[in-house]
Amino acid sequence: MRSGRSELLTSTVEQERLLAEVLAPMLETPDMWRSFADAYLAELDRIAAAEAPPPGKKNRTIRRDWTDSFWDRDYKKSRRTGNLAPWNSLLLEHLDTGRAQRLAGHAAFSGPEADFLKAQAARPRGDLDEARTLITECLMHLPGSTEFAAFAEKVGAAVPS
Repeated sequence: MRSGRSELLTSTVEQERLLAEVLAPMLETPDMWRSFADAYLAELDRIAAAEAPPPGKKNRTIRRDWTDSFWDRDYKKSRRTGNLAPWNSLLLEHLDTGRAQRLAGHAAFSGPEADFLKAQAARPRGDLDEARTLITECLMHLPGSTEFAAFAEKVGAAVPS
């Protein structure tokens, strides 16, 4: 039974495609990209609101289950950010500055990939100092990332040893 399940999982993984690969060909015009981005940002807003701690309970020590803990929320956000990184990078290329900034700084994202998204959004605005600072920070957290290193080279950031 295990080998059958393993073969099924392997078969499924081989058939998976990135969200960016599926959606990009469907979004043929700038207006389609903007409309999709607005819907995507609205859904991210909904997710961030649902994951936010209840108001007024930030400083109180209360017993919670593990699923409601800060660490679990942060792990979900960081994992979401990594999973959506290729899509977010592609989407940034098609957004105006306002939408790009909103996406890059969204509360639904966290971790080094979120900082990378902010660095990518800073570059088209011409804020190379911010892009360099952010990508250097990213490389300190994930020093083996070839994607981060390539971006660092593009913006002239020092790669930490």
